[in-house]
Amino acid sequence: MLKSKYIKQRKLEFKKSAGEVLAIRASLYEAYRKFDTITEPELVDACIYEINALRSRYDYAVRRAKSKLN
Repeated sequence: MLKSKYIKQRKLEFKKSAGEVLAIRASLYEAYRKFDTITEPELVDACIYEINALRSRYDYAVRRAKSKLN
């Protein structure tokens, strides 16, 4: 019974992590789309910073989700 609860908890944690990965991926897609459409140099810089931050968050979230599988 205890093992069953542990497995359910791990699955729930993985689903939550996977949802986080998908949400960050959607934000990253939007940031790239915005980057492709803007022309002002200041906004280009801001988009580059936003993309880099989202890529770092995405990498971290993927690593966390993978660790939940083991």
